[in-house]
Amino acid sequence: MQTILEPDVGGKQVLQSVNETGSWKYFAEGDLTVRICFPFPGDSVGGSHVNALNTAECLEARGHSCTMVMHQEGALGDWFRQIGRSYEVLPWKTPLPSKGMSLPRNLCRAAVNRVNVASWLKRNDIDIIIPTDGRGIIGWARPSKATGKRLVYHHQTAGAGRLVRRSAELADVVITISKFNQSRLPEKLRTRSKVIPNAVFEPETDPVTSRRAVRELLGVDESQVVVGFVGNLAEQKRPMVFMDMAELLESGDRTFALFGNARDSDLYQRLVERTSKYQTPSSVMMAGFIPDLRDKMMGLDVLVAPQVDEGFGLNVAEAMAAGVPVVASNSGAHPEFVTHGSTGLLAEPDDSSQFAEMVARLLADSQLRNDLGQAGKKHIMQHHSMDVYGDRFEQAIME
Repeated sequence: MQTILEPDVGGKQVLQSVNETGSWKYFAEGDLTVRICFPFPGDSVGGSHVNALNTAECLEARGHSCTMVMHQEGALGDWFRQIGRSYEVLPWKTPLPSKGMSLPRNLCRAAVNRVNVASWLKRNDIDIIIPTDGRGIIGWARPSKATGKRLVYHHQTAGAGRLVRRSAELADVVITISKFNQSRLPEKLRTRSKVIPNAVFEPETDPVTSRRAVRELLGVDESQVVVGFVGNLAEQKRPMVFMDMAELLESGDRTFALFGNARDSDLYQRLVERTSKYQTPSSVMMAGFIPDLRDKMMGLDVLVAPQVDEGFGLNVAEAMAAGVPVVASNSGAHPEFVTHGSTGLLAEPDDSSQFAEMVARLLADSQLRNDLGQAGKKHIMQHHSMDVYGDRFEQAIME
């Protein structure tokens, strides 16, 4: 274990501890006031992890020390390394409780983890724990309370199982990311929860650079129109609706690109089979997960979000922040920040024909694309900026 002293971005001195695997973590020194931990299973990456990272960066900008900690290496660790974010992997092997596993077995896993988590919290002198998903709150709620730590449940996924609900009831603070998400909470949690919509970064790149980067990534000409889908490839995200829409709009000068990890192998195989049926190879493309896609979002001509029951819809908000016009499903939290005809367009869930009509309308009218894009960007920056979010979140967890 190597420990070195280096200045952070704000000029303060922080201790950097580098372990044998090359991962590292910060130890606060001086006026870094609160030590905060974000625990994750580590085997997946999605919008909730992006929001957790945004939250950590907001709190670090306010002088707090944030540690991203996971139970195992996996997709999340891969992403953190790609973007240069520090994290720590816990030393024990037992995984967190898992969706689909029996209640007795999950209880057994939770019990095994409890002692180890409590020991880690004491050893690292953590003040606040912020789980962001069901497995996190199950694995960390009781150890947090047993060691006298402050527990904040950052509820980001609509719906929750019995064990999640019981664990979440131990939280000192419950924060949820939308009114839609709040409505899905059990009454005990709903009545004391606070709605704080996700933070959204304004991209730092320019439209010309982003446009070129996206087309180089896809291997298409710079003049090509690109309509994007961003999200994990799972049924709830409705990538097949995007495929059905693309089939109605296919033409030689348009590329329909799906950006995201394959969560369902059967669904992924069906998507791959569908792409082979289009007239040209570049008509519909499986682009995979792109770690820095947020900075390239401005290169899309239109973002399509057919997802249903989204707790927030971070990909939609990020596209809006980049000035990209969006067509989103009239479902979940989307209507809370996409106003039809004003800041974007809303289509009925699972109606690929309606999605196609709205996308065709946008592609045929550059003025409409610009007007919706700019109005969407203004709305996001006024209501979901990092400054607005950081102030609200910090106040909520400190109360």
